[in-house]
Amino acid sequence: MIAALILICFSGTASAQAPSYEPWRAPGDPSAGTEGLLRELTAITDAAERDRAASPDLLADLRGLIARYSEAWPVVWFSDDFADGDFTRAPGWTVITGHWAVDPAFGLRSDATPMPAESRSSVRPSPEQVAADVIGALLDQRGLRPVEQPTGEPARSPTGEAIIELAQPLSNPFSISLNVADHGESGSLEARVYQTATRQPGYRLVIRSAPDPSVTLYRRSRSGTAIIGQTEAPVRLTPGALTPVVWNRDRAGTMTVSIDSEIVLRASDALFRDGWDGFLLRNAGGNFAIGSISAAGEG
Repeated sequence: MIAALILICFSGTASAQAPSYEPWRAPGDPSAGTEGLLRELTAITDAAERDRAASPDLLADLRGLIARYSEAWPVVWFSDDFADGDFTRAPGWTVITGHWAVDPAFGLRSDATPMPAESRSSVRPSPEQVAADVIGALLDQRGLRPVEQPTGEPARSPTGEAIIELAQPLSNPFSISLNVADHGESGSLEARVYQTATRQPGYRLVIRSAPDPSVTLYRRSRSGTAIIGQTEAPVRLTPGALTPVVWNRDRAGTMTVSIDSEIVLRASDALFRDGWDGFLLRNAGGNFAIGSISAAGEG
């Protein structure tokens, strides 16, 4: 079917300078044949876009076709719906900063909307609270205080930022699916794949909420941070409801971001070729919940 689409889409677009292609020979493994065909289709689409040999609408349809058939990844690297009420187990998430908790209705939730200055200054601890904090710190140093279960309504992060990570390796090409709810209609939610213990090099998908809703892809490398893709029209999550978000990256470095099954952003960057050391979520000044998340890729 894909081969027929190639013939239909590009009939009449070839010119006297059009490249000639070697006959494609399918290996014995059907899955390997599909991967090879997708690679060839990606290369043809890239060439057509570079040479302006096809209309933008046709190229968009081809990109969508490639993404759809590339979603059958052989390995699920991690998956979590937070149904057990404990995000520290299977898989084990680690809070880096701020407050995260499991909301029974919406999943992993964090409220990092900034607190008014007067609210922060007016809350003074009582002498009993100071004494309890000192005792708690001593118990923590000796590993004697039991770990509290991270469930219930999350407290607000006073710093306006909350970060949680999953130190789970992931292949360079991937498909990350999240169901996200925006409860605050402010701030931004960042999903990041990273390399090294610094958690800095890699790609960052940032979904900004109101008043300027948008989706942006960043690359962070030794050269600094660069925007590699950004939506032009306003793009927003459905307020107060779980919305599916899918972030795909193929072997050639082409990335797509879909919100509610519609591709809203395409970008390409091949600087990073190795696998990822981990994944994190960063809530900057918003109130977001993650109903479920999964990441698939190559073995």
